[in-house]
Amino acid sequence: MRSKSLRTGLARLIVETRVFVQIIGRGLRMPEPHPIFGPKSDCKILDHSD
Repeated sequence: MRSKSLRTGLARLIVETRVFVQIIGRGLRMPEPHPIFGPKSDCKILDHSD
């Protein structure tokens, strides 16, 4: 049986700080619990720059 976890990812070049803040804010937002996956348990942010 598969575990009930939902993972998403985003990889893109971000030039403007305000766009970066908006994307991080969406990850940190606490919406209503998902009917199948339940509430959001964590948000991992990986920043890679040259």
